Amino acid sequence: MDTCINLPEDIASELRLIRKTGLYKDEAEFIKDAINTLLSARKDVRESLAIELYKDGEVSLGRFAELMNLSYEGAKEFLISRKIKIRRGSKTAEEMARGAKRLLELTG
Repeated sequence: MDTCINLPEDIASELRLIRKTGLYKDEAEFIKDAINTLLSARKDVRESLAIELYKDGEVSLGRFAELMNLSYEGAKEFLISRKIKIRRGSKTAEEMARGAKRLLELTG
């Protein structure tokens, strides 16, 4: 998935130099690490994103539990406490295929 982001010029300049540091192979690897670092530090942001991914059908309950660092049962209890409907599997083959494709994108 390619996403275009407009950055302030000073940040864009620093980002263009990241490969030269030898710390990251490219800008994408750096950005992925930066996002993971932010999500580790900001539990509220990670929680909000995980909830939205689950509500939009982008992740399964199991993946939601992983994102939230909860057990499967803990994830169900969390969702119930926030009055979020728990989905019970794919309804159609197309839905299952979309879910598999999205899972590959998230783990790739």
